[in-house]
Amino acid sequence: MGIALGIGYLTHWFGIASAVGAFVAGLVLSESDYSHQALSDIIPLRDVFSLLFFASVGMLLDPTQVLGQWRVILLTVVVLGLSKGANSSQR
Repeated sequence: MGIALGIGYLTHWFGIASAVGAFVAGLVLSESDYSHQALSDIIPLRDVFSLLFFASVGMLLDPTQVLGQWRVILLTVVVLGLSKGANSSQR
């Protein structure tokens, strides 16, 4: 984690996007002997960020908008459900 943040900071300091530096650090770490250890250390962080993402998206949902569009939502759910059911029965 320190390597990724350090390289990300260095690339930002040189005027390159820090995401590019973090990407390069990830490539370097994936080829190292410690790649499995790094992955096992990152998994809990990935779960926390996933939780934060979906919670923030859920907080953007306006319940009055959902209730106002209930017909469209119901039709979308039915069409998707039927198409998924038809697709899985063809296998």
